[in-house]
Amino acid sequence: MRPVSSKTFWQTYFAFGILIGLIALVQTIVRVSAMDVSIWHSKWTILFLGYAVTVTASAVLLHGLQTGRAKGFFERLENIKPNIGWRGLAVLSSSALVFVPPLAKVYVFGKTLPDFFPLLWIFWWVCLFQMVSWRWSTSSSWAVSFASVVLIQAVAYRVYENLLVVTANPFSIDYSETSRFYYGSLLFSSPLYGMKVPLSPWHATRYILMAIPFLIHGLPLWAHRLWQAVVLWIGITALSSWLLVRRLHLGRKAWTVLIACWSFVYILQGPVYYYLQVCVIIILWGVEMKHPWRSWIAVLAASFWAGMSGVNWYPVPAALAVALYLLEQPVSQSKNVWGYLVRPVVWGALGLGGAFAGQAFYIFISGYKDLSLFHSSLDSALLWDRLLPSPAFPLGILPGIILISFPLWLGVWFALRGMLRRLHPVRSILLGIILLVLFMGCLVVSVKIGGGADLHDMDSYEVLLQIIAVYFFADQVRPESGTVQWGRLPWPAVVLAMLIPFVFPLDYVGPWVTYNGYRAQADIQKLQAAVAPTATRGGEVLFVAERQLLTFGSIHDVPLVPDDELVELMEIAMSDNRPALSRFYSDLHQHRFALIVSRKLNTGTKTGGAFSEENNAWSQDIAAPILCEYQPVLSLQSGNLQVYAPKTTGTESCP
Repeated sequence: MRPVSSKTFWQTYFAFGILIGLIALVQTIVRVSAMDVSIWHSKWTILFLGYAVTVTASAVLLHGLQTGRAKGFFERLENIKPNIGWRGLAVLSSSALVFVPPLAKVYVFGKTLPDFFPLLWIFWWVCLFQMVSWRWSTSSSWAVSFASVVLIQAVAYRVYENLLVVTANPFSIDYSETSRFYYGSLLFSSPLYGMKVPLSPWHATRYILMAIPFLIHGLPLWAHRLWQAVVLWIGITALSSWLLVRRLHLGRKAWTVLIACWSFVYILQGPVYYYLQVCVIIILWGVEMKHPWRSWIAVLAASFWAGMSGVNWYPVPAALAVALYLLEQPVSQSKNVWGYLVRPVVWGALGLGGAFAGQAFYIFISGYKDLSLFHSSLDSALLWDRLLPSPAFPLGILPGIILISFPLWLGVWFALRGMLRRLHPVRSILLGIILLVLFMGCLVVSVKIGGGADLHDMDSYEVLLQIIAVYFFADQVRPESGTVQWGRLPWPAVVLAMLIPFVFPLDYVGPWVTYNGYRAQADIQKLQAAVAPTATRGGEVLFVAERQLLTFGSIHDVPLVPDDELVELMEIAMSDNRPALSRFYSDLHQHRFALIVSRKLNTGTKTGGAFSEENNAWSQDIAAPILCEYQPVLSLQSGNLQVYAPKTTGTESCP
């Protein structure tokens, strides 16, 4: 990164301030107008005056910078050297200002003004005071001070967001949150449940990582949530970010830390799930051009892990390794082009072989007899309308991925502008092909039923684009001969690259997750009283939902029925797995289960709403057959749970 002049910095800052203020103004007018209140005779008047003042002041100062009339003011600002007392006060006040945007979102804007730009506007001007304080305290440049304030806060907000779910609530926080802990427990099913239970046919490596805390007997649910939040989400993401930065050999500690912070926030904006980041970590750590055997082992190990993780990641470890090779290894160091391509071809074949071996190994150890469940995602419907803004994801997959990709593509374009000849065509073409293949593959995965609510299925494309862009930014892409400084990325583009990943952590900041502990314990006691006598008499009690109550001993003296868990039934319904559904219907018709514990079931269908296709698949294929054979006998407030018992009449026409 080349130095940024003070004039360029402030011009960019005020130009962005004008743009953010105007968009925030429009969004606020639209929201307030819909409330049928007077804009100029309400509590929102102060906000509108704030917009007007900041936009006007930014325009005046921007004009002064362009004409030179404000030169003296900014020179004096540049030369301010406060004493240690003032610096300490500045640090304390800027630290306190970290809480202003979250508090404004929760207690001022709330649900009345949920749009992003009013919140960004508050952060932008809070950032001004923080940035000045940082510069006074560290003597850093304006650019480094700005980047430090933005990126460190973005990391802090992301960490806070992950810690929000660390609660002692014994019930699930969202649709399938606690199902994940149950599936993680299955690696230790014998001591926990007194029987050997088949492992999950989906997301195997996620549950392997989530199983680790079960090595310590008796840990409560909140400790497992803490493990997932701190070690898996935060720790693994931090490690992959650090390993990427370590390969860049930046030299300057400030930029090393800042790029690592940016990488941390960028990875989580999809997000790229932690169990998939393990593949990235193995490749970034293990692939070295000077150590071919070590590289082969890394590609094989990462691909083996990917094979257990999911079919869409089969080619990714080899693709990442090949990308590093194309970025770090010139064609000129090989005898010819064909000799240069040997290593990528070998890595590709080795990677695919390792992925298939990983899948075969996991199927073998899983204990599952129904192999159709392992490829249910290949049979799922494709919902192409989710590429565009939809109730499931208002931003839309295609606009969303274009948004987060744009600054990186802009950086690559500036880097290569007039410099493309310094790369052999084979290198640039292959990088482009790999990116295109991953992009198209991720799009297909994103529109499968059950997905499309965010950008997490664009993960492999995001990771590869990040690596390529950062390599060019840090001048670590080796030319065919000599040395080169790749094209300079304009400061406004750098600001954009920092702000866009900031959208998600700032927008997701919310109040701490709380629950009614007394009600939860009362509901558990009611549930225990309802299911334990049935289990004592030898009846099977099927926990479709909230199965972690058995895992962590909240419900006791009730044997586990390992079939037909919530996630499994949803996957079967979405893939329209008729053989599996037929087995389930047979169990229902025979009243195999003496009781069924599930969230409240209904047979209503939706049209055009968020996840309407998923809702309809569940209602028609799961809820309706259960309600045909069973009826509710107990309702609980916690988890919206109901207990269902077999009907004695009227089930003749059930499936």
